[in-house]
Amino acid sequence: MVLRLTPMVCGLAQLLGSKMEENLEPTLYWLQNKLKLDYAGLINLVEKHPSFLGLSLESHKERVTWLHLRLVLDDKGLSRLVEKHPRVLGDSIEHNLEPKLAWLNARLELDDKGISKLVKTLPSLLNYNIEQNLEPKLHGFKRGLI
Repeated sequence: MVLRLTPMVCGLAQLLGSKMEENLEPTLYWLQNKLKLDYAGLINLVEKHPSFLGLSLESHKERVTWLHLRLVLDDKGLSRLVEKHPRVLGDSIEHNLEPKLAWLNARLELDDKGISKLVKTLPSLLNYNIEQNLEPKLHGFKRGLI
């Protein structure tokens, strides 16, 4: 079953140049199968973060593979992460995800398993800006504990 795009999604500028049969349908089909989403889950994903549809299928495959490996996620864990944090499908690996995970590794002195558990528990961490949010909060926690 293929998702019928809502007027909200159709209004996104990056989708205007996309061809339904060549980009959007294969992307939605692949994500639905890879993430094991039912029709309602796919609709929910698109409604929460429609801009990810502006990316190519190859970009999604690269990002999903990277998330699997970097966060030590199985298919079910990946599905949960995307359901809780759909924005991860549009986040840049080089400019957002990897620097944030590297910062968390260094500052919290966690190994990859620890980072994986942290992100599974609190996927919204991937939304936060390091300088404006994470660093000041961590500094505040440390001050409060000392």
